[in-house]
Amino acid sequence: MSVRKGTFKIENLHNCTSAMHGRKNTAFLAVLLIAVSLLTYSFHHSMEVETFPHQHHHHNPKHATGFALSPPPSPPPPPPPPPPPPLGGGVPLRVMFLGASVTRGDVSIGNLGFRAPLRSRLAGRGNAVNFVGTQRVGVFADNDVEARPGQRIDQLQAGGGEVEAAARVWRPNVFVVHAGANDCLQRHDPAGAGSRLRGLVMSLLRASPRAVVVLSTLLTNTVPGREACVVDVNAQVRRLASALQREGRPVVLAEMHYEQGLPDRPLPADISPDGTHPFDRGYRLMADVFYDAFLEADRRGLLSAPEPVDGVPDDGELERAGEPLVLDSDPPKKKKEKTRPALPAGNGGGGGGGGAAQPEKQTGDKEVRPKTAPEIIPKTS
Repeated sequence: MSVRKGTFKIENLHNCTSAMHGRKNTAFLAVLLIAVSLLTYSFHHSMEVETFPHQHHHHNPKHATGFALSPPPSPPPPPPPPPPPPLGGGVPLRVMFLGASVTRGDVSIGNLGFRAPLRSRLAGRGNAVNFVGTQRVGVFADNDVEARPGQRIDQLQAGGGEVEAAARVWRPNVFVVHAGANDCLQRHDPAGAGSRLRGLVMSLLRASPRAVVVLSTLLTNTVPGREACVVDVNAQVRRLASALQREGRPVVLAEMHYEQGLPDRPLPADISPDGTHPFDRGYRLMADVFYDAFLEADRRGLLSAPEPVDGVPDDGELERAGEPLVLDSDPPKKKKEKTRPALPAGNGGGGGGGGAAQPEKQTGDKEVRPKTAPEIIPKTS
């Protein structure tokens, strides 16, 4: 009996040992399955990060694979802003500039002056632009102007009625007037400059009733003893512009002098050694001031379509495409088919009042022009 008990215990021990080995195998298999599951999860997780990097910005950019993530693609650039609308609803701008050598652009490279950069800005709005006048000056195609060196206000106003006659021929819808510096330089009654300018403005509006007049103050002058006169003439110009506006006249002031505290006006450093004409930078600043005056005319609803004139195109540059440049001519060769209308009685040149109207003058005829006083530049020494 004791032997059987002993035998029984030994068998039980053997069975227990076998059972323990079975449990170890099961545990090993369980651990193996867990390890495989972890590896599988890690592999899928790595693939997900590589495929969708934007969803896991908080992860280290270098994964177990050893490859660095590529940065996300840059967003497309914003579309460019739309171009500014044309002025006056797109009316053609037929512009006549009146003045003297600064209006011509003297001293600037190629006589571009303020007119060439101003034309680029106006045409950039989408308007057709045509500069008109009896002279051509400057290294650009549409370089017509109504200005001569040394010319004073009274010479623009008189001149045998030439300026008013030119305005009647081309019928501009914009006049740009920058005149009066020679009244100071020549000491020609500067106290009466405002009155003479009023007469000039009224004659221009009579000649072209659809026009707006951009009336400019004078830029600074560094000729000794002349700046005080310029400041006084400018005060007259401002009073005149305000008075004409109160009367309902289509007039816009272009403030050119820095003494009013406005930014980006020509300073003494922008004036050439002759004391009167700006360097190129000064001319570009003048162009900006005149451009702002065109914007003001547009805001006030003063830009109207020019009166149709036979033979006068809307775009003065397209008209001359392929033609050689005429850098300085007097008279120009632009409107070959045009004839000058007869001047009304009493507006003939030089003679007494009440004279008969002048006959029409063909473009090819030699034209006798009134002489203007030379531009006097006092010595600075």
